[in-house]
Amino acid sequence: MSKKEFYLLIVLLALQYSAAGKEAPAPGFGYPGLIVAYQSSAKLKADMSRFGMSAGWFRRNDLPGEYTHLQTPQVNELPYLLYAPKRSVKPVPMVVYFGGTGEQGTDLSAHFRQTTLFERLTNPEFQKRHPCYIFAPMLPKGAVIRAALPGERSMMADLVCDAMYAVIAMQKSPKVDMGRLYVTGLSWGGVAAFELSCSYPGRFAASVPTACIQSPMRIPKDKPGNYWMLYNENAYKSEWSQLAIHEIERQVKAGHGDFRCSTFPDAGHDAWRKAWCEDAVWDWVFSKGAKPMASHVCSSKSKDELSFSRIQRAKCRSSIPAIDEAHGPDKIVDCLDATYYMSKVAARRGDWVELEFDDLVKGKLLVHSGLKDGSMLLANTLVEASNDGKHWRRVGMFSERSGVAKVDLRSAAKLIRFVYAGSKPRQFVIRKIVKEEK
Repeated sequence: MSKKEFYLLIVLLALQYSAAGKEAPAPGFGYPGLIVAYQSSAKLKADMSRFGMSAGWFRRNDLPGEYTHLQTPQVNELPYLLYAPKRSVKPVPMVVYFGGTGEQGTDLSAHFRQTTLFERLTNPEFQKRHPCYIFAPMLPKGAVIRAALPGERSMMADLVCDAMYAVIAMQKSPKVDMGRLYVTGLSWGGVAAFELSCSYPGRFAASVPTACIQSPMRIPKDKPGNYWMLYNENAYKSEWSQLAIHEIERQVKAGHGDFRCSTFPDAGHDAWRKAWCEDAVWDWVFSKGAKPMASHVCSSKSKDELSFSRIQRAKCRSSIPAIDEAHGPDKIVDCLDATYYMSKVAARRGDWVELEFDDLVKGKLLVHSGLKDGSMLLANTLVEASNDGKHWRRVGMFSERSGVAKVDLRSAAKLIRFVYAGSKPRQFVIRKIVKEEK
């Protein structure tokens, strides 16, 4: 298709509503506009080529009369980056990505100040496992995407969604799976990720806000959404912040959404570089669909069935102190590869790490030892379970080849422990414990 034919197609799409005698959708729900070319610098072209991305401008049509006082270039147009996966007959998800305040303006080169998400999601191995589009709108400097009051939408959020729908309409092979729209962002962009999910209940199947927090008052009661919130643990240690996070979790789960919260023991603000490299996070994201909403509460499940939140709440102890507070035994229940338990000294026969659940649990677990690069895997290590801490039964053992222990708690247990049974002392490293999916 020539450039002239491309622009003609865009104009025809923009005029389709008047030509068909249809009323245009409301702002935020696909209000029409033009997609035009973005004038790229040599540097931007090189950056986009590195990740196989393209750029464009979305310029929304004039809004109805009741919105005219809000029409300025800042709130009625924006540039964006787009990554498109390989052609496919089957529709694929779209990940909407927001940078921080340092990635605002009209110069799309600024989007490449932070490349972790681009590096991760455009990687061929990732695309093979989770093919997806990446839509990265760039908002004007000082843009406000949070609505003035809970339950309302901001004009900027509407603009982002109108641009998203316009871009989606242009994708033919593969088409975008409208039931699997996901949103993530860093810092201020994490706030935007929260805000889009809250402002359009049920539209986004999963949200991954990093290095940010949200007001519980903004969580909708109906279709609250699914969230995995990740931040550095020193960032939100205040009583107010912790109460807010617990209240968000309560409200999301009350509305049958899924809420997860994980922290990294790092200082500073940057939690996104580690968060977006976690396989568990993306596997969770791509498992979500907007219809039906993923339910965290299911009456058909027994009360002792394992869940992510129950694993997280487990109390962790070890016979050997950890090398530091950042690698304590509690880190094995956060489901992340970047955090793990590492013993201060080499374990000897009989040394252990123990988990105590809030009540009896049963189900299948996978316990990963060693580091993600495959080093320091455990062998000769037993897995035992108990109801009272006195009588123990063997329920698994770490594989020498994979360093993974498959644990099948057919009978409910309150405690499990990992006991070193080798003759040669070795450092104890347990990376994470997760529920085995069926």
